[in-house]
Amino acid sequence: MQSGLEPRFVRESAVLNLLVVDDDPIVSEAMRMGLEDYCRADVVCTRTGVSALELLRALRPDAALIDASLPDMTGFEVADHACVLHIPALITTGHPDSLVVCRHYGYPFLEKPFLPSILAERTQALIRLAQENVAMIRASNARLRQVAGDLRKVVTEARRLVEASRQNRSLIQKVRYRPLGGGMG
Repeated sequence: MQSGLEPRFVRESAVLNLLVVDDDPIVSEAMRMGLEDYCRADVVCTRTGVSALELLRALRPDAALIDASLPDMTGFEVADHACVLHIPALITTGHPDSLVVCRHYGYPFLEKPFLPSILAERTQALIRLAQENVAMIRASNARLRQVAGDLRKVVTEARRLVEASRQNRSLIQKVRYRPLGGGMG
């Protein structure tokens, strides 16, 4: 009989290997403890995107849980690399701007703060639906890249217009206007 305190989401077969990427050591430690307790997982934590990329290649974890805002790159970039390796990824964030990106572009995400049981439940689902997750992140990244490309074009055109405006202003300043009709006085 369970006392209600035991973890509910335990994988019966092999131990899960998970990667947690979060620059906040308190958050990553809480996630590690929750995943170990609820999923009986082996969890490796890292704080930067660069180290996450190395660990994704070296460890090939069953899933990666990635903070959206890292000191050296975005969690979205790390998730993209995970998908190239066919590793499902879940973005975690509490930042309003990152939440908007997740919702708008369709990234799988978990909003901070969250309970360890919810984290474990979402992680289990993430692994069960790994192929769908990878496809979802690829589609989200494609949409985000399209928008980024469109924005680059807009910025390039805006810069061109600003430069044309500067040149026009310079020409106007060089021209001296004289009153028509000789003026009064």
